[in-house]
Amino acid sequence: TTLVGELVQEGVLREAGQVSSQGGRPTATFQANPSRGALLAVDVAETYVRVDLFDISLARLDQERVELAPGAQSITTIAEHIRTCTEALLGRHQELDGEVLGAGISLPGQVDPVRGVDVFAPNWGWHEVPLMEALEQAVPAPIRIDNPLMALATGELWFGAGRHFRQFVAVNLGTGVGAGIIVDGQLLRGRGNSAGE
Repeated sequence: TTLVGELVQEGVLREAGQVSSQGGRPTATFQANPSRGALLAVDVAETYVRVDLFDISLARLDQERVELAPGAQSITTIAEHIRTCTEALLGRHQELDGEVLGAGISLPGQVDPVRGVDVFAPNWGWHEVPLMEALEQAVPAPIRIDNPLMALATGELWFGAGRHFRQFVAVNLGTGVGAGIIVDGQLLRGRGNSAGE
């Protein structure tokens, strides 16, 4: 109760209504306050860069997308595409100036989120490519990076078809084939964050 009260006081949560109880006073329900801030979801694939803007209740507000030319990309060009998309989105939503709380960025290949490195992205010939400096300059918010299938499996576990399961595999068939694996309700990362590759 104390924690919820603090979140309400900070404007992160707001009361959504009341549910009658089996005895005693009604129970208050709460939801994320969508006006409290925004989040960016950045999906970098071999053929495109897409940036989605969400409020913190996870309602999508807007989207920008850039198609990539065939062939290898550098982290510099990828970061510039992310910056262009982000600036276009925030330019259309000036009410969010300073209110972007964070960004999740998925990048192809074997990504090491702890070291901030793309260990191996075969379609672009990336080996041990440092990511964080270029990405932090492109996005005006704290960022987290991961492999797209790790992000997909986590999203399904928290919000999608995997909410009702303790074990499942999320498979993506695209330019490449990969999977995100959930075991006992936890993301299986494997050695070098490569489980499912």
